[in-house]
Amino acid sequence: MFCKIRKGKWGYSIYACDRKRVNGKVVSNDIKVCSYAWHSLYEDDEEINGLIDDIPVIVKKSILARCIKNKEVNLEISSVVEKLIKVKKEYYPTYKAVMLKIENDIKKEKEDKLLEYENFKNKYRSLHDKELTEKYQEGYERGLFEGMATRSNNSFNRGSGKKLEMDDSEKKLLKEAFKLLSFKHHPDRNGSTEKMAAINNLKDKILK
Repeated sequence: MFCKIRKGKWGYSIYACDRKRVNGKVVSNDIKVCSYAWHSLYEDDEEINGLIDDIPVIVKKSILARCIKNKEVNLEISSVVEKLIKVKKEYYPTYKAVMLKIENDIKKEKEDKLLEYENFKNKYRSLHDKELTEKYQEGYERGLFEGMATRSNNSFNRGSGKKLEMDDSEKKLLKEAFKLLSFKHHPDRNGSTEKMAAINNLKDKILK
């Protein structure tokens, strides 16, 4: 029997082949011994360690075990190894290209994850800054309302219960200010009823 290596896209198969002539015709008897993926032929840093001219020991042992187990197979392991080394050298450039692509894919995946994480951090930071800004604005406006309320209370004549007199131009400016505040904080424009109530209450105290 002789060894034959059949190559596939993802790996290779080892066959024990026998050819006989019966009644003038050639009769073939091919027995599949085993199949392996291409990477089984290679080890890390083969070029540095000088292993390119050999196949891994674990593969040799596996093939030998398969040959011994199948009593119909009669192959010399040395001839199998010799043919495998030849196939290994032929496929080596393709193997290196595949390994390089895998390394690049892993590298790109890590870079994409890092970029995704950075984008998440930046997005969270922006949301956090926006939330702080909104809280500051809310506090500022609350303080503005309270300040206006304080000034309006001080505008009353103590004991008389009457407000400090304002001329028409001052009243007009205040009305415009309240109109702008009402427009900005109206519930129909994503405002709140609490702010509208505070604005209307303050308006009643000052202008009525």
